[in-house]
Formats: sequence, structure tokens, C-alpha cells
Amino acid sequence: TNWDRPKSEKTLKYMNAKENYSNYVILDLLGVLNAQLGQTEEAVKYHTEAITKSGNKYIEAMHNYAYLLHRIGDKENDQLSVKYYKLALSINSKFAHCWLHYGNLLEDEGKLKDAANMYKKAISLRPQNAAFHLDLANVLDDLNDFENASKHYLECIHLQPNDPVYHWNYAISLENQCFYYKAEEAYKRAISLDFHCIDAHMNYAHMLENQPTPQYKKALKEYEVILTMPGMESNTEMMLKCAKLYDHFGDHEKTEFLYMNILQIDPTMEDTYILFAQYLTNQNRIEDANACYQAGLRHVQTPKLQEQYIQFLKDINTIYNKQKPSSSASTHTNAGFKQKLTKINTNTNTNATQMNGHHVQNGVHPPPSSSAYVPPSPFVTTVYQTQFSPRAANNNNNNGTYFDSNAATVTTPSYDEDIAGFSDYYRPAKANKSNKNNNNNNRNGSATTHYSNNAHPNQHTNGKASAAQTKPTGATEEGCIVM
Repeated sequence: TNWDRPKSEKTLKYMNAKENYSNYVILDLLGVLNAQLGQTEEAVKYHTEAITKSGNKYIEAMHNYAYLLHRIGDKENDQLSVKYYKLALSINSKFAHCWLHYGNLLEDEGKLKDAANMYKKAISLRPQNAAFHLDLANVLDDLNDFENASKHYLECIHLQPNDPVYHWNYAISLENQCFYYKAEEAYKRAISLDFHCIDAHMNYAHMLENQPTPQYKKALKEYEVILTMPGMESNTEMMLKCAKLYDHFGDHEKTEFLYMNILQIDPTMEDTYILFAQYLTNQNRIEDANACYQAGLRHVQTPKLQEQYIQFLKDINTIYNKQKPSSSASTHTNAGFKQKLTKINTNTNTNATQMNGHHVQNGVHPPPSSSAYVPPSPFVTTVYQTQFSPRAANNNNNNGTYFDSNAATVTTPSYDEDIAGFSDYYRPAKANKSNKNNNNNNRNGSATTHYSNNAHPNQHTNGKASAAQTKPTGATEEGCIVM
């Protein structure tokens, strides 16, 4: 897992040539190396050569090939993966990691009970491996067998009490059982063991938002902490969550600043244009909302965004007709706001764009032919100057992001947690339980096989970890290398 890859590749190729390209152990290691480097075709070639050169006897090559095939992620390769897992186990039924990863494949296919049986076989061979207990605990939790799941979570913690991955996985199970106080303690324990454990912070924040009595202030603090971590400064998903919560607490400066930052980072985020425009509409900044929709349509021409814009025009037209503004009403636009929107980077040609059959010239949309056309807004639009600068004022390497090293300590207004009149659209929606269930595509941690995170990168999500990607044990079993 921690080898010097360039040096190892050179050495292995030399050894392979010296052995006349027939040493199946070297060939298999070359397959592992290429898989870690993301060179899947080369990895497949070396693994199959290793199996052939060994006369279909080298089970480690079979296991590594099967594992790689499953990671490719299609039905045909999964079927071939099963074939090689079964072949390896028919030769050596005591190959614990083979049982484990075969179980991972079955779990990903939704065969949870079969997967549980595979994990139990792996544990019977390696009862002191905490990662094996974790996979069984997660699948039992998904089967709602909480009593037995808890036993295996606690066994994980007993075997490796200082590894945060076992604590936050146990916390998810406790949350699924509505034991929110115990879950919170488990999340805090994981964070105390590794403050930079993004999964612990993320799942903890998710629970705080979505439990029966939401704790939005605490959730916001966790999201702010995540945004201060290396590599997460420009994570638009976390920024959007913070923007919604800032809006919830009435912090309009931070809300607007984050929405603008998100669109600077990714000008194709359709939902952000819609949320931002609705936020502006709720602030009676109708012309700014209109400008936001138009900016979105210059970058993301989708039916959803167009439908939202048409509905916005209809709603505002209705309000305009009802209010019949006097001639003294201001109709000026927020030039500063529009100037910000036009700075959103894009490769889209804004000189002539199609929208609902109309040409858009120089970014100006002609009045729609429908009755939904809204004239200049009768509402007075407030020029809204953001007071925040990206990171610290003296930091020239800020990448255009707002959060600095002190962002985690930013205080929010001391409003009640459930503010009356807070729109449900901005209230963080409750996620389905499946968002937190065990999913191989979302597993976190590092691999218990040859394959490292460089070959199969992790995705930090609200998903449980798997032994297939927990910390490497460095163990050697039954004559097979397991790194």
C-alpha cells in the first residue's frame, strides 16, 4: 500500500524479464501496481497472465483479478468476478479476504443475507480482524438486525478502540435506531480521535439537521469545520448546505456571498441558481432574482430551470397586476449585483444563445411572447454590498473562497432553532435512510487488499465504511500477500 511505485515498477519489470516473463507472483504484483496507477487494461493483462502461468493455481492472482473486475462496476465483469472468487475458494477455502470481498460483491447486488454469510465465514477464519466485523455489522444494520449489528460494532471498537471509522459507523446505526444522544456521543468520540475525519463531521451534521428536534446551529458549525479542511475549501455541496443554514438564521450577507461563490466555482449548478433566485425573491429583490435566472439560463439551459423561470415570471406578473404600483415606485436595477453575475466564468457563448426559441443577444433576453412578461420591477431593489473578503485580506492564495482558518468559530445570530416563517424549501431536507446505508461506491477508508485509494479513490459521503476500504492490516495469510 505504501510502496514507492515508480521504483517498484522499474524493479518488478527487471525481475519479470530476468524470470523470462514467467514468474506468476511478479506478474500479479505488476497487475496490482498498474491497478493502483489507474491503468486497468494493463492490470487485467498482468493478472490473467499470472493465473495462466500458474496453471490456474495461484489464488492470490485470482482474488486480485476478481476484486479489480468488481471495481470496474458492470454486470458482465461482476459475473466474471464471481467465477474467480469461487475458483480461488475451491482451491483454498481458508482464504479469509476472498470470502470478505465476495461478500462485498453480493452486498452491492442487494443480496444482504448471502453477504452476511460470507462475512461470517471470513470472521470465523480471522476473528481478530476488526474490519471484518465492520462489514458484518453494517449489513446486519441494513437488515434491521440491530441487536446483532451492535455486537459486532462493539467488537470492532474493542479490537481497535482508537480508530474513528468504527465509532462513526456505530453512530450511524444508533441514529437509525433513533438513539440520538448515544449517536452524538459516538460521533464526538470519532472526532476526538481524528478531528480531520470528514466522514464523522459530515454524518454528525446530517443527523443534527434531520433528527426530530433539529439542531441547526450545531450542524452549521460542523459544515463550517469541513470547509476549513484541506481539499474541502471549495466543496460546493458543503457550501450550499451552509448557505441554506445562513439563510435560516437570517445572515443575508453570508448567504449571498456563498451563493455567489458556488456559482463562481461551478457555473453549471442548476439548483443553486434556483435556490439563489428564490432567496432573492423572498427578499423582495425581484430584479436581482430575474437577473439570477437569466444568468443561469446563459450557462445551464435545462427544462427545469426554464420552467422555474417561467413560473417566476408568472408569479411576479400576478403580484405586479395586483399591486398596481404608483409612478413614484422605483424601477432601477441593482447594477452591482448584475455585474457580479456576469463575472461567473463560462465557456458558453453569451452573444447568441437559444432560450425557448428566442435568441439572446449580448446577454439580454427579449420579452417572452407569453403574457408572463414582467416589466421592470415595481419593488425597490436594495444595493447589497458584501462585506466579506475571501479568506484573510493579506492572503494572496485564497482561490476565491470565503472560509478562513477561523471560520469554524463564526457565531450566528441567537435566534430560536425553529424560526417561524422559515421556508420549507430552505430547510435542509431529510435524507432517505438509503443515503446513509452501506454502499460500496461510497465506502470510506483504505483498502484491505493490494489496491490503494489512488486506484480507487474514496468519496466522502453519508455512507458507512467497509472492510474493503478500512485501514490496511499489513497481514500475511495462508501464503498470500495481503497488503
